[in-house]
Amino acid sequence: MRRIAGLAAAAVTLAFAACGGADSQDKGSARGSTGTPASGMPASGTPASGSQSGIPDLLAGTWQATIDSSRLVDAPADLTQARSVWRLKFLGTGGENNGPSLFLSNEQAGEIAHSISLWGDEITLQSANTLCKRFAYVELDMENVQIRSTEQGDGCPSTLISSVLQRPWRLVESAPPRSEPTTAEGSLASKEAFVDCARQR
Repeated sequence: MRRIAGLAAAAVTLAFAACGGADSQDKGSARGSTGTPASGMPASGTPASGSQSGIPDLLAGTWQATIDSSRLVDAPADLTQARSVWRLKFLGTGGENNGPSLFLSNEQAGEIAHSISLWGDEITLQSANTLCKRFAYVELDMENVQIRSTEQGDGCPSTLISSVLQRPWRLVESAPPRSEPTTAEGSLASKEAFVDCARQR
């Protein structure tokens, strides 16, 4: 079955090569490319959605940061560690109207989930009763992302979530890879590729 799926994928490759696609492959990071810039904003200016979950590929996976607990705002009393280890994950569900959400966890402070919206390279906390709710993210390298507030002049950080978020995050667990296409999916993709090729000529 794997050999059949491989033949289907090869047919798609040949189809795009015939249209000249082989000369315009995206040279993205080694983590893989989806045709979306590192900022998460496609060329069309529409919201980024690099994965089926609605979370940009750049944010997929589990991230970790070690933080001086004294720098956290409204830190819970249970957090007695001088330097606390936090994990961050972006989910495609769990937010308002089953939209995206972020999930923070620490072995002492417990777990924090919050509804978010994503647009381009910006993360916005939904229903947050604070001026500090908009953040931008940028890829530092293949395994590190920097998240910072875009509202520094408004007393940010002002909440535990905002004070945890604003820092570099290291990728500690990649998102599961997309499963191989079935024979039917490969055949359909091959057919569509040839149709697109014909329309361009």
